Amino acid sequence: MSCSRVNDEDVRLMLWDTAGQEEFDAITKAYYRGAQACVLVFSTTDRESFEAISSWREKVVAEVGDIPTVLVQNKIDLLDDSCIKNEEAEALAKKLKLRFYRTSVKEDLNVNEVFKYLAEKYLQKLKQQIAEDPESMHSSSNKIGTSKEWKLECEPEVKCLVLLLGFSSSAKVA
Repeated sequence: MSCSRVNDEDVRLMLWDTAGQEEFDAITKAYYRGAQACVLVFSTTDRESFEAISSWREKVVAEVGDIPTVLVQNKIDLLDDSCIKNEEAEALAKKLKLRFYRTSVKEDLNVNEVFKYLAEKYLQKLKQQIAEDPESMHSSSNKIGTSKEWKLECEPEVKCLVLLLGFSSSAKVA
């Protein structure tokens, strides 16, 4: 879990990592449901993970609609071994209309920025939904916030489930 402060509100992010199991649609479809934001990750050193991004994006949109989503190139500490050109990654982000980040989990570079951006976007979307339909605050998609597993040292007002797809499992990022 991660906590971000957005406009004087605490936003708790619960991360759901599919751990590289995207090829098993039956497993990942269960993860998609309930997701309120998404991180699509590819590795600097893994061409296949880059080429799968468009497919994962389509699956997420088909399952949960247009939720706040970012494209992340991980392992930028290994740019010397890169098999993806900068222009390719930027073109894909533009094509998919996604905010693009380059990160290194190993060096803790730009990781917090990814989640802060998603927290901001989710909070904006949630406030817009509530303004348009005050009853939506009580919809099943927001009931996740009442779960006992969320109760930690601080009790944030807003909770968001973030789906991690692609080259994101801890076994792969080290």
